[in-house]
Amino acid sequence: MIIKFLIFNLLLYLFRCNTKVNFTYPQNDFLRIDSENIEEAFENNDYWLINLFKGSELISTYSNDITNYNNIKSWIYYITTPLFVGVQDENELKSYETENNIFLTCSENLPADLFDVAKLYKEECYFINITNPDMCTRMNIKTNELHVMSAYNHSTYDLDTLDRELLKLFVNKNRFPLVMKIDHRNFFNIRSSVIMMLLTAILVIHTIYKYYMSYTHNTYIEKEEKSE
Repeated sequence: MIIKFLIFNLLLYLFRCNTKVNFTYPQNDFLRIDSENIEEAFENNDYWLINLFKGSELISTYSNDITNYNNIKSWIYYITTPLFVGVQDENELKSYETENNIFLTCSENLPADLFDVAKLYKEECYFINITNPDMCTRMNIKTNELHVMSAYNHSTYDLDTLDRELLKLFVNKNRFPLVMKIDHRNFFNIRSSVIMMLLTAILVIHTIYKYYMSYTHNTYIEKEEKSE
């Protein structure tokens, strides 16, 4: 009973952490931003939601810190950059450097699954295809590799043995630096991962407890039957 009580209270606490949100804007109002009104948007907008449109098509939504100019600018850069942008020299590559990791390829024919996975993380990372073979040689990137450029580690994924789920796991694991600064923009992503780990641990504990109680109950019944 004590274990069940603790599990219930922990689940209740996690649920309150994820649902206690105060919306300060009408849910159906959209702020459409472009190169002409972006300055006015930063100065006058009080909403916590920005929707980026291409014509009438909704491209992406920003719902983090509306007061942080750098975060919004970073989001706009990511979302308005082609899914796989091509570069030909080191100086061009430097223009895309950020605090986050960058995914690099040196292939003329990128697999469709790679595009599908890149779409999942295009708001957080750059995916760049180097079109200069000499530059690929200097950076030691093979044509069959997805290369992670980071300040702390350089991981690679073999595209010849591409598995969509494993590729998604690889990109998800390597999209942030090994050591990173926690701010409002990435706090909620990290918190969600921690909460999922806690929920998994709780589920494991609950399963073990259930089997333990079942075993104890069956053992007790067997002893009672033998004593009779």
